[in-house]
Amino acid sequence: MPPVVMSDRKKIYLLAKLPVLNLLFAVGYLALAQCGLVWSSLNSQVSLIWPAAGFALFGLLIFGLRIAPGLFIGAFATNFSIHLYPAFGISFTTFLAGTLVSGAMLLQAIIIARINDGILNRNLLVNLPRTLVFIVSVFLCALIAPSVGVSTFSYIGLVPDDELGKAWAFWWMGDSIGMLTFTALFAWLVIPRVRHNAQAQAFLLLCVGVGLVFFLVSALGYIEHSEAQRLAKAAHEMTLGAKLSERPWYQPSWLQFSALAIGLTMIGLLSAYIRTRQKHDDLLSQNQRKLEEEVLSHTQALRKANDWLLNEVVQRQQAQEQLQESQQALRAREQHLRSLLDNIPDPVWFKNLQGVYISCNKAFAEMLALTEQEIIGKSEEQLVSPELAALFQQNDQATLSSDSAHRYEQLITINNEHRYLLDTIKVALHDDAGEVVGILGIGRDISAQKDAERQLSFAKEAAEEATRAKSRFLANMSHEIRTPLNAVLGYTQLLMRDEHFTGSQRERLQLILVSSQRLLGLINDVLDLSKIESGVLNLRKEYFDLHQEVADIQTIMAERAATKGLQLITQVDLPNPYIVKGDRQKIGQILLNLLGNAIKFTPQGSVSLYVANLQGEVEFVIGDTGPGISEAELAELFAAFKQGQAGEDVGGTGLGLTLSRHLAQGMGGSLQLSSVLGQGTLAHLRLPLLSENIAIDLRDTGAQVTRMAEDCHITALVVEDDFASCEILVDLLQQIGCDTYAAHDGREGLAMCHAHHFDIIFTDIRMPGMNGLEMFRQLRQRPNYQTTPIVAVSASSLEHERTYYLAQGFQEFIGKPYAFDDIFNALRQFTAVRFEGDNHQDAPSSHALTEFPPPDLLPLHSRLQDFAAAAASGDMGSCKRIMAELTLEQLGKQRHQHLSTALRQYDLERVEMLIKQWLAND
Repeated sequence: MPPVVMSDRKKIYLLAKLPVLNLLFAVGYLALAQCGLVWSSLNSQVSLIWPAAGFALFGLLIFGLRIAPGLFIGAFATNFSIHLYPAFGISFTTFLAGTLVSGAMLLQAIIIARINDGILNRNLLVNLPRTLVFIVSVFLCALIAPSVGVSTFSYIGLVPDDELGKAWAFWWMGDSIGMLTFTALFAWLVIPRVRHNAQAQAFLLLCVGVGLVFFLVSALGYIEHSEAQRLAKAAHEMTLGAKLSERPWYQPSWLQFSALAIGLTMIGLLSAYIRTRQKHDDLLSQNQRKLEEEVLSHTQALRKANDWLLNEVVQRQQAQEQLQESQQALRAREQHLRSLLDNIPDPVWFKNLQGVYISCNKAFAEMLALTEQEIIGKSEEQLVSPELAALFQQNDQATLSSDSAHRYEQLITINNEHRYLLDTIKVALHDDAGEVVGILGIGRDISAQKDAERQLSFAKEAAEEATRAKSRFLANMSHEIRTPLNAVLGYTQLLMRDEHFTGSQRERLQLILVSSQRLLGLINDVLDLSKIESGVLNLRKEYFDLHQEVADIQTIMAERAATKGLQLITQVDLPNPYIVKGDRQKIGQILLNLLGNAIKFTPQGSVSLYVANLQGEVEFVIGDTGPGISEAELAELFAAFKQGQAGEDVGGTGLGLTLSRHLAQGMGGSLQLSSVLGQGTLAHLRLPLLSENIAIDLRDTGAQVTRMAEDCHITALVVEDDFASCEILVDLLQQIGCDTYAAHDGREGLAMCHAHHFDIIFTDIRMPGMNGLEMFRQLRQRPNYQTTPIVAVSASSLEHERTYYLAQGFQEFIGKPYAFDDIFNALRQFTAVRFEGDNHQDAPSSHALTEFPPPDLLPLHSRLQDFAAAAASGDMGSCKRIMAELTLEQLGKQRHQHLSTALRQYDLERVEMLIKQWLAND
């Protein structure tokens, strides 16, 4: 049963917490039951009016079943304390009887509340039909509790058998009168709207009236019956009035009938009066509403007229205020525009189609050396020279004939004194109809800017010339130093191949070789640092085994450490092999530099190298037990040519750490130093080297080369203008079994090629007369030399030169001074030569990861697929070889240029992407 929704339930819900609410209804029920006992009969302990029943029904109509537990507890407490406990004490029978009687009381109240659901809701549905339904349902449902209660009390002996009928009648009448009377009274007391609603008042009057009438009739009957019993008893004793007790107790007397008739009549008359009054009030209300509607209808026209007049007045006032605001805004806008124009440092002016100035700012007036008043209303002819006025008018016509702004630079002279170079913009002004009404112009004096641009251009040309001079110096220095150094290294390597030298002689040769290599390393460091500073150092990306690289470096540095009496401790926590992709040469250069410094500055103790993979990076930790470095010196060690005190004592260039850090940063890594005086120094190198799941050829193809296999025959040509370099290469080729010829410039080389056919040609680039590049181009025009491998061997070993010559078509570029293994690898790669001691046939180049068939056996599409595969595997050597084999006619000029640029930048990913796009499109 849903609870009643009332507008004034705020007061009720202050106590509407469920436990408190149930407790209040339990206590209230018990208290009202005690009041009802006042009207109870002496024998049956039942009352003619039971207020607790009305209280329970009111609660269920208002709060629903939420208060059912409280009502049950109150009813049980009442029955137990008043009827059961005094007679029988505490027992199962008393509890069962109390439960049955209390449950019957609660059940009849719930049924009545369900039948009359909503009678006391927000709309107070208490009309006459619902009121009659309420009264009838009360009388009918009130039969439940008396029937169950009297039966229960009779069964346990609480009500005598001769009192059953009277007890049942009293109980039924008491519950009915209590629910009719007290439900309406509680509604009138608790719900304020009931006190102000006519229908609710009729409901209250009818319910209370019916209840009181039946109470009066029952009371009269009870009094008459009681008096008759008393008289009958007295007459019996006096043997008088035996007939006084002949009428049964339940038979009504004429007095009861009269009271019932009078009461019902009064109730009916009073209800009729209330209904008549309500109708009269409704009629008055209806007439009042009609009158109000008529008055409202008669006043609407007047109100509309008043509203129209008021609106007209308001609109006039608003229009006047808007006009004033518009005028003020216009004046403010004009002042703002004037202030804005005057604060613009550039000249601004307006003029009409007749060329008359209508406005300008202070800067324009100052430029003309006039005031604004002297300018406004005048034309160019009146302000400047005729030549300048004609120039102004010519530009005005160009502006009017253009659909966009007209911009130009103009040199003007004012009063033959002041010269201005103006960057001028003019635009045609249009009105709302789109008609041209004038010209707006703005200019800026760019004289100082042009002077600054000229000075900047001169400075740029000077800087570019300095850069070119630096490049020429580095190239010349590299070439001039590498050429004699090539002789030193070459002759040393040739002598070390001679088995007739003694051990001490070989040690001296080894010392010469090591010293020469250190000098070469110094040259390379200077060149690398220059490239880094210029931002043009390119890093190679190739697959290699980092574990093997660390092992090779350990082998190289262990001998140096042992020479100083130091122990080299190496711990490599990497899988074996550990294939990575990066610049192997630069990584080795950094590690050799750091280990070399550690060995150099450690007088005794040990040097350690620890390698591990940490979160996707490879960390190299180089430690030593040297004297350590102070914080002040540590802060300057990464500056070029800067050394600590120990470095000045031992010697060195001061380039190693600077170059190593730049190389590490160029590879996306970092290099940090930490040191403690007296304990040693730690170098932490971190590089982003990820392990690659790829198989590569790790065989050493240049080791232990003595002679060519007996079934191999190679005829080679060496073109070299430097006598020592030529003699070294010729002797080397002859020692391994090649038929070797020598030429000292390009023309002599061409002549020899005309007289002989060579399997491979090694040529210098810079030579007097005809250089190596020109000789190469002329040879490629000869049919029998279009595919002959030609290898450039030059001291011009800058990276951009190497890239350039490979792009021109040379099969390989070998920089001086070179290791003999580079020559042997070139022979393996570009000829069918095999050497004694080779354990496999057709050994691949140490630079190559993939074998490619001869170019004349593959179409262009297949060669491009091979090119993409080599780029994907990081094989720069094979990429350069295939690029050299592909002609400009095969690729096309644009594609050839894109590939050459990507290869020069060592961007193999872009090479792969370009080739795949072309293959997909073709």
